Amino acid sequence: MQIPMSVLERIQQDYPGEKQKEVEELLASYGTESYQQEHERVLLDILKLAKGDIKQVKELVERAKKDYRDIIFWAEYPEESKLDIAEKIANFNKMLGKLGANWQIPE
Repeated sequence: MQIPMSVLERIQQDYPGEKQKEVEELLASYGTESYQQEHERVLLDILKLAKGDIKQVKELVERAKKDYRDIIFWAEYPEESKLDIAEKIANFNKMLGKLGANWQIPE
């Protein structure tokens, strides 16, 4: 699959000359299967999370191939992704209370 221009521009910003080709090749391996969705979004999120580290690009691409939603979650909801399960349940129950729900998830 062709790499979108927005992704190529981000690669140029984050990686020096000779490393750009390597990053492009790594990213090009995502999106070759029908279940590998949200191509441009996931590639941009991978670059955001990798912060210029090619090793991270490789690991994140492999993770995206297994479940691209993890990449989106980590990149786009960083505060939420840091919470443990108990905190998530407490936050959810608080939201239910604000909405007037008469039930909660047991903690």
